[in-house]
Amino acid sequence: MTLKEEIKKCINLAGGFVIMLTAGGGYIEGAVAVENFNDEKITLLTKGGKVIIEGEGLTLAKLIEGDVAVNGKIKNVGVQK
Repeated sequence: MTLKEEIKKCINLAGGFVIMLTAGGGYIEGAVAVENFNDEKITLLTKGGKVIIEGEGLTLAKLIEGDVAVNGKIKNVGVQK
């Protein structure tokens, strides 16, 4: 993987949270709570707004001190301020 591809995987959004996408899911730093969760959509609350993750076979692998690991096929990530 090239450096450009690595940088595109990591999206640093202003507002106190970071989203990193991987081939098998993603990792979010700065989550405050899980608002909604099912295998097609996860809504996380952060200090900067809501992070909405859509995909297939989504599962939460970790929720500790603001860090969330999501497994599954992520198709879309959106932010609502």
